[in-house]
Amino acid sequence: MGMIAELVTVASSALRARTGAPGRQVVSTGKGIGGTSTEAEVYGPCGMFSRPPKGSKVVMVPLGGGRTRVILGSANYQVVIDCVDGQTILYSTDATGKNVKARVDIGADGLIGISNETKSLKVILDSLITHLNGLITTGTAATQTISPATVALLNADKANLALLLKN
Repeated sequence: MGMIAELVTVASSALRARTGAPGRQVVSTGKGIGGTSTEAEVYGPCGMFSRPPKGSKVVMVPLGGGRTRVILGSANYQVVIDCVDGQTILYSTDATGKNVKARVDIGADGLIGISNETKSLKVILDSLITHLNGLITTGTAATQTISPATVALLNADKANLALLLKN
């Protein structure tokens, strides 16, 4: 008997252990083409972990006798990500799957971009360097300090980095 894969629309995803599983894994539930509800573990490449958002499509494949099913691939048609030959893009969405929240672009040109919906690492670092280049000190030779205006600019750069990067 041949293996028959099914295209399933995700209703929800959770991190938990299914009955008989050796540990916790992403488990997605959804409806197949025929409207049948189904559930399966999401199998992705080692070193990468993702929870398919509601509304995304996944390819569900039965194993063995068909009682155990796994998800081997997914697509999210709710967002548009443009990608050129040789480029890799890693992105995350909000829980609805409709809005890109953060992304890492690894370009075919060898350049890497890191951004979220409001900040770009390159823009923030360019600003930081500009502020450091314009560093102004005040006081006498014995009491040199950085000007309050420069300190304010550097603190703004720090705050912008905090809006983009995690600890």
